[in-house]
Amino acid sequence: MKKFWSFIVGVYIIAVIVYGIGKLFSPWIFVGIPITLIALYFYNGINRYFSLRHKGYFAGRLRGDLVVYEERGNSETHKMKMNLENTEPGHYELFIPTAQEWAVVAPEWAMTRRQEIITRIALSKCLKESDVHYPKDWVENA
Repeated sequence: MKKFWSFIVGVYIIAVIVYGIGKLFSPWIFVGIPITLIALYFYNGINRYFSLRHKGYFAGRLRGDLVVYEERGNSETHKMKMNLENTEPGHYELFIPTAQEWAVVAPEWAMTRRQEIITRIALSKCLKESDVHYPKDWVENA
């Protein structure tokens, strides 16, 4: 019960602060803050939509530990998920599967397109370049 009242008091304090800022500067802050929060909430979906529409594919992070690659097919969108490894608390890295591992984990539509898909994921900026680790059998610019 104590947590509930702490939450209520916290929400009340934040509401009073936002109201005070709105009175000081402009009532438009009451419109701007919710619009900004809504845009941030839908950012990944909007980014995915435009990427699929213009580039034909989308590569990005879904959660902290998951990268998704999606591509428009003839009549459907193909999706492939790759798990990231948590190497340090809060730090995730992608270890690219070898060709043999790829043959086991990749869906049928992506079986022969390992180089292309991994390159697109690496270039998508959803991960730092130093957080993408390539296997020994990786051939650059193949």
